[in-house]
Order: sequence, then structure tokens, then C-alpha cells
Amino acid sequence: MTEPRSEAGAGLKVLVIEDETLQSMDLEIMLEELGHKIAGVAPHREGAMKLIDRLGGDIDCVLLDCKLGVRSSRPVADRLARRRIPYVVISGLPEGEVRRLGYAGAHVSKPFTAREVNRVLRRAAETAAPGDV
Repeated sequence: MTEPRSEAGAGLKVLVIEDETLQSMDLEIMLEELGHKIAGVAPHREGAMKLIDRLGGDIDCVLLDCKLGVRSSRPVADRLARRRIPYVVISGLPEGEVRRLGYAGAHVSKPFTAREVNRVLRRAAETAAPGDV
């Protein structure tokens, strides 16, 4: 990927990694209503890793649930960091706890608003240096 598609009015290609089906569906609808495109959806770590490897440069940003079932999504976050793909952690945990768990990406607390998700997604995609992701 060269530059994020975050210019005014342009949508981002977002990968959604969320294990709760209803939450995932809500996120997909929210993102599409905000003008973004869904690059893919994964409910667990293995599926997320495969999508990241397959889509890599076609992802502008990732929405990543902190916990996927009973497992941490930290290995997914680590792979995203290695690939220089920006991500936003979505979690019911306070940001300090998310940082303590080793997540470096931006953070949005549940429950969240569409406006908040959009703002944080765009900021994460824009701060990724062009050519880095």
C-alpha cells in the first residue's frame, strides 16, 4: 500500500477483527455508513493472520478487538506492527490496561460512537508514514 485513502471524503479499507458476531456486524455497518470499505472480517487469531498475510498492502487500518474469545489478540497486533499496518484496539478495558497488555495501536473504548471510531481510524491511517504500510 502506498498512501492511506484518508483524504477528505475518501474511505479507508478496514479489516475488522472481532469475535462477537453482533459487534462485528455493527462495526461493518458503521464503517460502510461512514464511507469505508470492509477489506475483510476475522473472528479469531488464525483467520486474522491469514487475512493479514493475504491482504497486507490492501489494508489501510485494522479494528482489532483486544480479546478474541478467551485468547489475546496480541499476536495479531504484533504481526500488524511488523507489517507496519496501523491498527485500533477496541476494548472494554481502560486504555492504561490495554497499554499494560502491550498494545501500541490507537485505542477506542467500548461502548463507542461512529464519530469516535471514524476519528481514531483516520488518525491511525494518516499517521502511518506513506510507503511504510
